[in-house]
Amino acid sequence: MANTYSDEYNGPLLNPLADPIFKILFTDPSKEANIALTCFLSCIFNRKVENVEIVSNELSKESTSDRAAVFDISCKFVDDNEVIEIEMQGRDDHNAYDKRAEYYAAHLLNHYSKCGEGWVDVPRAYQISVLNFIYDKNDDSGFSHYVMRKESGGTLSKRLNIFFIELPKLMCDPDVDIEKLTSIEKWSNFLLYANDKDEQVFVNKIAESEEGIMNAQKILNRISQDEINWQRERDFFDQKMTLETIKRYARETGYSEGLKMGKIDGMKKGKKEGLAEGRAEGIAEGRAEGRVEGRAEGRAEGIEENAINTARNMLKDNLPAEKIAMYTGLSLEKVLELKERKE
Repeated sequence: MANTYSDEYNGPLLNPLADPIFKILFTDPSKEANIALTCFLSCIFNRKVENVEIVSNELSKESTSDRAAVFDISCKFVDDNEVIEIEMQGRDDHNAYDKRAEYYAAHLLNHYSKCGEGWVDVPRAYQISVLNFIYDKNDDSGFSHYVMRKESGGTLSKRLNIFFIELPKLMCDPDVDIEKLTSIEKWSNFLLYANDKDEQVFVNKIAESEEGIMNAQKILNRISQDEINWQRERDFFDQKMTLETIKRYARETGYSEGLKMGKIDGMKKGKKEGLAEGRAEGIAEGRAEGRVEGRAEGRAEGIEENAINTARNMLKDNLPAEKIAMYTGLSLEKVLELKERKE
């Protein structure tokens, strides 16, 4: 029997930060998905985008020894010689995501550059990565466009283009004035908060302000009524990354200290070379990460103290206790205890 869906659905929502759910929002065979995709690309390229066609996301290899390239979303402009690959990425494995993005962009360009065509007809390739981690810890900007340049600043043909959207940098307090947000910020906060039942008022305001986000929200409401999609989400997080993995990864790479209002204030603070006895100096500064060989006891104390300092900073900005617990890894009881002390 065919599934039936309710337009008035108020149940739990899928997490669009999970690869399979993110893909459906933009590749679902519906008018809503096409509007969501074209609007998303319009805000990336800062121009009106229309007539986008979804194409195969698995590119052929030239030899058996080539590294495979399977994209999350692959599309091209129907009327223009431009091809696009979009990735949702939850973690920076081995701090090497930049290499992966460059490879994907180059592979995309190579695949769509046809033998026999003149060089003037080489397409323009765009690799767009939505990152749920901090890539550039030395720059506050959450939206970056990379092209090949010479040292003096001049560019080549701009055939290879890479865009990074670093979600943690763009996260806003739900009380923010929606009208002051850019389209990139709206999309980022929709993806971050879409399945948060406590922030649906904020999500609805974002959706009402952007046609593409409103249609993405409609798709999310619809697909959240299908148990198959919930299984896809569970399988993804079971195999790729659990929430605890994300929190632990953030703590161990030094991000959590700077996470405040979605901005990374401490991203210029480098990790300390090693653990002093008990990590006294590192704990005092809230920066200590230490080498792997450091004392286990000092490491545990340092991580906990770092998380507590981060929580105190978040409490100063009146962020919800539940959010603070999620981002710092502290228990809700511990956060509430810190809140009572603050008051």
